[in-house]
Amino acid sequence: MSKLEFRGYEILSADLGAENYMPDIKNVDYIHAGYTLTPRVRQEDAESIGRGMIWTLLPYTLQDNYNRTRRPRTFQAAVLENDKLRAIFLPELGGRLWSLYHKVLDRELLYVNSVFQPANLALRNAWFSGGVEWNIGIKGHNPLTCSPVYACRMEDGEGNPVLRMYEYERIRGVVYSMDFLLPDDSDVLYVKTTVENTAEEDKYMYWWSNIAVPETRDTRVIAPCREALQTHYGENGYVIDAVDIPFPRGDGIDCTYPRNAECSRDYFFRLEKEQKKWVASVEKDGIGLLEFSTPELMGRKLFLWGQGQGGRNWNSWLAGEPRPYVEIQAGLARTQYEHIIMKAGSVLSWAEGYTAAVCDPDKVQGDYQTAVRTVEAYLNGIVPHQETMLGKFMNLKPGHSELYGSAWGYVENVLREKCDREPVSRTVKFPAEAAGKEEKVWLDFLRTGCMKEENLELPPISFHVGKDLLSLFKAQIAEGKANAYMYLQYGVALYANEMVDAAYEAFEKSRQLRPNAWACRNLSMIEKNVYGCLEKALAYMEEAIALNNTYRGLLVNCAQVMLEAGACDRWLQVFETLGNDLKEDGRLKLDKAVALIETGKYEEATKIVNPDFILCDIKEGEVSISRIWTRLYKELIRKEEGIRDEKELEALCGFRYPLPVHLDFRMDR
Repeated sequence: MSKLEFRGYEILSADLGAENYMPDIKNVDYIHAGYTLTPRVRQEDAESIGRGMIWTLLPYTLQDNYNRTRRPRTFQAAVLENDKLRAIFLPELGGRLWSLYHKVLDRELLYVNSVFQPANLALRNAWFSGGVEWNIGIKGHNPLTCSPVYACRMEDGEGNPVLRMYEYERIRGVVYSMDFLLPDDSDVLYVKTTVENTAEEDKYMYWWSNIAVPETRDTRVIAPCREALQTHYGENGYVIDAVDIPFPRGDGIDCTYPRNAECSRDYFFRLEKEQKKWVASVEKDGIGLLEFSTPELMGRKLFLWGQGQGGRNWNSWLAGEPRPYVEIQAGLARTQYEHIIMKAGSVLSWAEGYTAAVCDPDKVQGDYQTAVRTVEAYLNGIVPHQETMLGKFMNLKPGHSELYGSAWGYVENVLREKCDREPVSRTVKFPAEAAGKEEKVWLDFLRTGCMKEENLELPPISFHVGKDLLSLFKAQIAEGKANAYMYLQYGVALYANEMVDAAYEAFEKSRQLRPNAWACRNLSMIEKNVYGCLEKALAYMEEAIALNNTYRGLLVNCAQVMLEAGACDRWLQVFETLGNDLKEDGRLKLDKAVALIETGKYEEATKIVNPDFILCDIKEGEVSISRIWTRLYKELIRKEEGIRDEKELEALCGFRYPLPVHLDFRMDR
């Protein structure tokens, strides 16, 4: 008997912390990461890579104030189960499918993390490993992956319970919904995903289902392909190469066994149009997780951390213990460096299935093409016609909401009604009662046409950057009712719409009407990140810090500006004015260490950069700690022994002061 319950689910969890309300003015590296294509990449693949990337993370704010102190926390979980499978979802964390347990096999099919530990691997910074993540809209993980989504109870035509989760994605301006069905006596968890673009313009679209599965010595990942695009994580961006599967290196090393990978890699498998779309991860006994879909999800991928010291450390950093995992993934495009076009007024729908693969171990652990045929034969025995999966979701009966997400969909509906446009969705509701203080500022603005002055001792806690709002800002200015807070918000909206000079002017007006740290900070970021003028960036940042030296997000930007401008002594002075909590912040302490090294205070820097150092928000691909470590201890040796030869210094540093394993986050080794 299939059933759906909502109940508490306890996980040992770090605190996500307050959001960082400093708007993204070319501050988020994930958006602007470069890539290089080798000559082996086909022209048809190269043409679409890079298409649809975004200008800014706005209107979203950052989630970078988490810690690594873990305590028991009870999440509201949705549990969908029958006599064969039990699926546990976490609507408070982006709707993550956290566990898929096969009762008959007595086997967990997914990698279930023992902790909730955010780390810096996503657009908004915070990301966590484990389960199945649903990625909408933009390369760099779902902006809502650490945020609540709506969850409601429904039924299919046969009376089986259906779990629906949905939200409004604010960058692309689309609604996405996911319907989960586990029919009575079924071995397969089905999900139908629908994306609605009810706007009057085309949108770039993106979707990847990221499935974490355990990695053992015998794990093998299988997909129906002979070629792939391989990504190497270089220090200056991604290197994309075309390779053969299963032997991309030409040396007999089979990459379909993750244990063979020396360092972190992506493999975007090339599935031809006529092939069924699936990917599997199987173990020594031939059992594992099998994902399959309707043809719309054309892409399949393997991500692995590799066996190098840096990759293994990342794996443990995310889990709190050395429990290896890899990800098998399914997406709308061939790679995650491209986006497809979604037409105005259109709807995209597809279906996936998640089940156990139970195959002859000799056949799936032997010749690769034999393994492919074996898994496909097993799949055909379960679901002979994947294309009919969408029919399972016909005639769903409306249900009721169990958990709320945000009210941004409601805000957008109010705006669209004002502009005489269609609502954001024809199928799901965004209730007014879901509105919190972040949305209410904008609801008041839409209803009155006047944005009131707010307390500028604190930064704005939300932004709205829709083009339709620009006329409301202009009308308020024309009526002579402008204020510093309004100009601050107007500038953010202008910047997000790529009107940088106009945004700069708006921030200046905000600053002149009422001096505030946030307008000064935004001017500093434009000068540094867009105009490239460090002198002016430093001057504006000095003004910002004079107005507020207690807000962490502002201080992180302050350190960036001062260090890049060569004002290391000035940053050391600012650091000494901070409260004790901020002085213990890992990111700010690391910036202090850089300033100490630059000013020749090496012994003092070792009080920070040593085996006890922890940087909670170390970024995926960031090598700051390893680089600073090597530079610092080379300088100490140079000072103590007078050695000048760089190779000799490098060797001696590695011998006397080896980089501690827990501080090695290099993904290319």
